[in-house]
Amino acid sequence: MMHKPRSAAALALEKIIIDKRYSNRETAWWLLRANWSREDQRLFVRLVYGTLENLLLVDTVLGSHMNR
Repeated sequence: MMHKPRSAAALALEKIIIDKRYSNRETAWWLLRANWSREDQRLFVRLVYGTLENLLLVDTVLGSHMNR
């Protein structure tokens, strides 16, 4: 697996939000398989959980700027 933490976080979020996967299982799956430094692991986890924590705000802001 050659994904960097940022692209992996985007893929993980897609699985969590669209496919309704459990966030803890999805993040654990990535962390077990990726050969990242501790810093990259922390970045991945912060991106995934930070996005999930702020998802309602993100949806609201994006929705107010979209025409459809």
